[in-house]
Amino acid sequence: MAVDNGPGDTSVALAKVCARLDDVREVAARRGRTAELEEVLTGIRGVDDPAPQVRALHELLRRCGVHNGIDGIGRGAGIGGLPTLDGHPVEEGFVCSRSRCARVVLGRDPEPERHCGLYDEPLRLRRVAR
Repeated sequence: MAVDNGPGDTSVALAKVCARLDDVREVAARRGRTAELEEVLTGIRGVDDPAPQVRALHELLRRCGVHNGIDGIGRGAGIGGLPTLDGHPVEEGFVCSRSRCARVVLGRDPEPERHCGLYDEPLRLRRVAR
């Protein structure tokens, strides 16, 4: 039997949750765990080091049927850092306004969601030179 060591890097886990919070809420609602989810999210918002609350969210998702917990809610090229630049001297991306997660929404995306679902705040513009 494999041991589940949790969601790994906290900032990457928060980025996944932020980007897919509506999906996370839907999964919790289908299992009748909305109140529990909101309690965990409030805990994440209210502390400097959210690692224990991220672990609790990971376990909650597993109890809701998401086998891989936070790791099962989404994957993408932008998680954990900006993707490779493609010929522009400066790349713009929108990042967590509190610098707590690793979510990046590229400025060149046609209709990007530039809002943090966890903190209900706009993402912050960040420019990166090549």
